[in-house]
Amino acid sequence: LLLGTHHGLSRPYAIQEYKFICLYLPAGTTGEEPPQLSTFTEEEQQMKNIEKLTIQLHNITLERNELRGILANYNKDLNNRLNFELEMLKKEHQQVMSDLQKLPMEMIEALDKCKHLMEANECYRYVPELAWEGMILPSLSLT
Repeated sequence: LLLGTHHGLSRPYAIQEYKFICLYLPAGTTGEEPPQLSTFTEEEQQMKNIEKLTIQLHNITLERNELRGILANYNKDLNNRLNFELEMLKKEHQQVMSDLQKLPMEMIEALDKCKHLMEANECYRYVPELAWEGMILPSLSLT
């Protein structure tokens, strides 16, 4: 295919190359192609098509195999990540359950400490007439 301009005009035009075959026919022939020549060109065209399709099939197969490899690696990475996250969630769940089991005992201990502090604080009270400069003195019980 040749590109150029037509008679100095700026608009491009295309010239397509054609291949011609010259045949010298003996006198008295009809000028029709012999059947074997047309069959040969058809077979040649079919072989070219087959070759082109074979190359396309090969390229598509290579691309499919590459995509399969990428997908396999992606799935492997995804499974590894999900397994890791599952293990982390299991550990976290175990820790939470352990903390929940300890909670009632910790609450009982905290209540006991509060009770002892309240009892200890009952011994002390503010007695204004006995206090020196706002000091808290222990109360004296007569019992």
